[in-house]
Amino acid sequence: MGVLPAGFLSLTQRLKATAGVRADRFDATGRTAVSPRFGLSYAFRDGTAVHVSYGIYNQAPETFWINCDPSNRSLSYLRTESAVLGFSSILRSNIRLTAEVFGKSYSYYPVDKANPYQTLANLGGSVIPTYFGSPLLSAGKGFARGIELAIQKLRRNRWSWSASYSYSTVKFQALDGVLRAGISIIVIWPTQWHPAGSPRPGTFPSAGASRAGSPTRRSI
Repeated sequence: MGVLPAGFLSLTQRLKATAGVRADRFDATGRTAVSPRFGLSYAFRDGTAVHVSYGIYNQAPETFWINCDPSNRSLSYLRTESAVLGFSSILRSNIRLTAEVFGKSYSYYPVDKANPYQTLANLGGSVIPTYFGSPLLSAGKGFARGIELAIQKLRRNRWSWSASYSYSTVKFQALDGVLRAGISIIVIWPTQWHPAGSPRPGTFPSAGASRAGSPTRRSI
Protein backbone atom coordinates (compact mmCIF):
# COMPACT_ATOMS: atom_id res chain seq x y z
CA MET A 1 0.00 0.00 0.00
CA GLY A 2 1.38 3.43 -0.93
CA VAL A 3 0.36 7.09 -0.64
CA LEU A 4 1.95 9.89 -2.72
CA PRO A 5 0.99 13.51 -1.95
CA ALA A 6 2.77 15.97 -4.25
CA GLY A 7 2.82 19.69 -4.93
CA PHE A 8 3.84 22.24 -7.58
CA LEU A 9 4.98 25.82 -6.87
CA SER A 10 6.00 28.72 -9.14
CA LEU A 11 8.75 30.50 -7.18
CA THR A 12 9.13 33.11 -9.92
CA GLN A 13 7.84 33.45 -13.47
CA ARG A 14 10.69 31.23 -14.68
CA LEU A 15 11.65 29.17 -11.63
CA LYS A 16 9.35 26.34 -10.64
CA ALA A 17 9.55 23.70 -7.92
CA THR A 18 7.95 20.34 -7.37
CA ALA A 19 7.99 18.23 -4.24
CA GLY A 20 6.38 15.08 -2.97
CA VAL A 21 6.67 12.31 -0.48
CA ARG A 22 5.53 8.70 -0.77
CA ALA A 23 4.79 6.41 2.16
CA ASP A 24 4.58 2.64 1.73
CA ARG A 25 3.83 -0.21 4.09
CA PHE A 26 4.59 -3.85 3.30
CA ASP A 27 2.47 -6.18 5.45
CA ALA A 28 4.67 -9.20 4.74
CA THR A 29 7.55 -7.63 6.66
CA GLY A 30 5.67 -5.10 8.77
CA ARG A 31 7.98 -2.35 7.53
CA THR A 32 7.13 1.18 6.43
CA ALA A 33 9.20 3.30 4.04
CA VAL A 34 9.08 7.05 3.37
CA SER A 35 10.36 8.34 0.02
CA PRO A 36 10.75 12.13 -0.40
CA ARG A 37 11.60 13.76 -3.71
CA PHE A 38 11.86 17.27 -5.14
CA GLY A 39 12.86 19.13 -8.26
CA LEU A 40 13.63 22.60 -9.61
CA SER A 41 13.39 23.89 -13.16
CA TYR A 42 14.35 27.23 -14.68
CA ALA A 43 13.16 28.40 -18.11
CA PHE A 44 15.26 30.82 -20.15
CA ARG A 45 13.85 33.22 -22.75
CA ASP A 46 15.20 31.29 -25.74
CA GLY A 47 13.19 28.14 -25.05
CA THR A 48 15.95 26.43 -23.05
CA ALA A 49 15.22 25.02 -19.61
CA VAL A 50 17.47 23.54 -16.92
CA HIS A 51 16.20 21.13 -14.31
CA VAL A 52 17.59 19.33 -11.29
CA SER A 53 15.92 16.69 -9.16
CA TYR A 54 16.63 14.43 -6.21
CA GLY A 55 14.59 11.60 -4.83
CA ILE A 56 14.61 8.53 -2.64
CA TYR A 57 12.75 5.48 -3.94
CA ASN A 58 11.97 2.41 -1.85
CA GLN A 59 10.89 -0.93 -3.28
CA ALA A 60 9.48 -3.77 -1.20
CA PRO A 61 11.46 -7.03 -1.40
CA GLU A 62 10.07 -9.74 -3.66
CA THR A 63 7.39 -11.87 -2.04
CA PHE A 64 9.29 -14.90 -3.28
CA TRP A 65 12.33 -13.87 -1.24
CA ILE A 66 10.16 -13.40 1.85
CA ASN A 67 8.76 -16.91 1.49
CA CYS A 68 12.15 -18.56 1.01
CA ASP A 69 13.05 -18.59 4.69
CA PRO A 70 11.33 -17.33 7.88
CA SER A 71 14.30 -15.06 8.64
CA ASN A 72 13.76 -13.20 5.36
CA ARG A 73 10.78 -11.39 6.87
CA SER A 74 13.37 -9.03 8.34
CA LEU A 75 14.49 -7.86 4.87
CA SER A 76 14.47 -4.08 4.39
CA TYR A 77 13.02 -2.11 1.52
CA LEU A 78 15.43 -1.87 -1.43
CA ARG A 79 16.52 1.77 -1.50
CA THR A 80 17.59 3.98 -4.40
CA GLU A 81 18.78 7.57 -4.13
CA SER A 82 18.64 9.34 -7.49
CA ALA A 83 19.99 12.73 -8.61
CA VAL A 84 19.45 14.19 -12.09
CA LEU A 85 20.76 17.31 -13.83
CA GLY A 86 19.47 18.10 -17.30
CA PHE A 87 18.43 20.64 -19.87
CA SER A 88 16.01 20.85 -22.77
CA SER A 89 16.03 23.21 -25.69
CA ILE A 90 13.86 23.94 -28.71
CA LEU A 91 16.37 23.80 -31.56
CA ARG A 92 13.88 24.96 -34.16
CA SER A 93 10.18 25.66 -34.04
CA ASN A 94 9.34 21.97 -33.67
CA ILE A 95 12.51 20.08 -32.58
CA ARG A 96 13.24 19.56 -28.89
CA LEU A 97 16.59 18.27 -27.59
CA THR A 98 16.90 16.88 -24.06
CA ALA A 99 20.06 15.81 -22.23
CA GLU A 100 20.47 14.47 -18.69
CA VAL A 101 23.25 13.19 -16.48
CA PHE A 102 22.22 11.02 -13.56
CA GLY A 103 23.61 9.21 -10.57
CA LYS A 104 21.95 6.53 -8.50
CA SER A 105 23.01 4.91 -5.25
CA TYR A 106 21.57 1.52 -4.28
CA SER A 107 21.44 0.06 -0.78
CA TYR A 108 19.79 -2.74 1.22
CA TYR A 109 19.81 -5.16 -1.73
CA PRO A 110 19.38 -8.80 -0.61
CA VAL A 111 22.45 -11.02 -0.65
CA ASP A 112 22.63 -14.76 -0.09
CA LYS A 113 24.77 -15.85 2.87
CA ALA A 114 25.83 -18.92 0.92
CA ASN A 115 26.94 -16.82 -2.07
CA PRO A 116 28.72 -13.76 -0.59
CA TYR A 117 29.92 -12.58 -4.02
CA GLN A 118 26.48 -11.95 -5.55
CA THR A 119 23.55 -9.65 -4.87
CA LEU A 120 20.03 -10.43 -6.01
CA ALA A 121 19.85 -7.12 -7.89
CA ASN A 122 17.90 -7.43 -11.16
CA LEU A 123 17.26 -11.14 -10.54
CA GLY A 124 13.89 -11.15 -8.80
CA GLY A 125 11.94 -14.40 -9.02
CA SER A 126 14.18 -15.83 -11.75
CA VAL A 127 16.53 -17.27 -9.10
CA ILE A 128 14.14 -19.95 -7.82
CA PRO A 129 16.37 -22.94 -8.70
CA THR A 130 19.44 -21.35 -7.09
CA TYR A 131 18.16 -19.52 -4.02
CA PHE A 132 15.05 -21.37 -2.92
CA GLY A 133 15.07 -21.69 0.85
CA SER A 134 18.09 -19.45 1.38
CA PRO A 135 18.33 -16.94 4.25
CA LEU A 136 19.07 -13.46 2.91
CA LEU A 137 20.59 -10.25 4.29
CA SER A 138 19.82 -6.65 3.24
CA ALA A 139 23.52 -5.89 2.86
CA GLY A 140 24.07 -5.39 -0.88
CA LYS A 141 24.76 -1.98 -2.38
CA GLY A 142 25.80 -0.40 -5.66
CA PHE A 143 25.64 2.58 -7.96
CA ALA A 144 24.76 3.70 -11.48
CA ARG A 145 26.12 6.66 -13.42
CA GLY A 146 25.14 7.69 -16.90
CA ILE A 147 23.77 10.08 -19.50
CA GLU A 148 20.60 10.14 -21.56
CA LEU A 149 20.03 12.06 -24.79
CA ALA A 150 16.72 12.45 -26.58
CA ILE A 151 15.44 14.34 -29.61
CA GLN A 152 11.79 14.83 -30.43
CA LYS A 153 9.90 16.37 -33.31
CA LEU A 154 6.88 18.11 -31.89
CA ARG A 155 3.62 17.51 -33.67
CA ARG A 156 2.92 20.29 -36.12
CA ASN A 157 1.83 18.63 -39.32
CA ARG A 158 1.09 14.99 -39.91
CA TRP A 159 3.98 13.27 -38.12
CA SER A 160 5.91 13.46 -34.88
CA TRP A 161 8.82 11.26 -33.84
CA SER A 162 11.32 10.77 -31.04
CA ALA A 163 14.64 8.97 -30.57
CA SER A 164 16.89 8.49 -27.56
CA TYR A 165 20.32 7.21 -26.55
CA SER A 166 21.65 6.28 -23.12
CA TYR A 167 24.98 5.21 -21.66
CA SER A 168 25.46 4.00 -18.10
CA THR A 169 27.84 2.21 -15.77
CA VAL A 170 26.29 -0.04 -13.13
CA LYS A 171 28.05 -1.93 -10.34
CA PHE A 172 26.93 -3.84 -7.24
CA GLN A 173 28.71 -5.01 -4.11
CA ALA A 174 27.80 -8.09 -2.07
CA LEU A 175 29.13 -9.45 1.23
CA ASP A 176 32.69 -9.89 -0.06
CA GLY A 177 33.02 -6.11 -0.58
CA VAL A 178 33.98 -6.33 -4.28
CA LEU A 179 32.22 -4.08 -6.80
CA ARG A 180 31.08 -6.09 -9.80
CA ALA A 181 29.26 -5.23 -13.00
CA GLY A 182 25.48 -5.26 -12.80
CA ILE A 183 23.46 -8.02 -14.40
CA SER A 184 23.45 -7.87 -18.20
CA ILE A 185 19.98 -7.03 -19.54
CA ILE A 186 18.28 -5.87 -22.71
CA VAL A 187 17.03 -2.28 -22.62
CA ILE A 188 14.26 -1.09 -24.95
CA TRP A 189 13.98 2.58 -25.85
CA PRO A 190 11.12 3.17 -28.31
CA THR A 191 11.30 5.44 -31.29
CA GLN A 192 7.76 6.53 -32.10
CA TRP A 193 6.12 7.85 -35.23
CA HIS A 194 2.76 9.48 -34.58
CA PRO A 195 0.58 10.17 -37.62
CA ALA A 196 -1.84 12.96 -36.83
CA GLY A 197 -5.33 11.66 -36.13
CA SER A 198 -4.22 8.07 -35.75
CA PRO A 199 -5.90 6.34 -32.76
CA ARG A 200 -3.03 3.83 -32.42
CA PRO A 201 0.32 5.34 -33.44
CA GLY A 202 2.89 2.89 -34.74
CA THR A 203 5.94 2.13 -32.60
CA PHE A 204 9.27 1.01 -33.99
CA PRO A 205 11.39 -0.09 -31.00
CA SER A 206 15.16 0.09 -30.91
CA ALA A 207 17.18 -1.98 -28.49
CA GLY A 208 20.42 -1.85 -26.60
CA ALA A 209 22.25 -4.52 -24.65
CA SER A 210 25.11 -4.78 -22.21
CA ARG A 211 27.81 -7.33 -22.82
CA ALA A 212 27.99 -10.07 -20.18
CA GLY A 213 30.53 -9.04 -17.57
CA SER A 214 30.64 -5.46 -18.81
CA PRO A 215 29.77 -2.68 -16.32
CA THR A 216 28.48 -0.39 -19.09
CA ARG A 217 25.19 -0.31 -20.92
CA ARG A 218 24.25 1.46 -24.13
CA SER A 219 20.95 1.79 -25.91
CA ILE A 220 19.80 3.62 -29.00
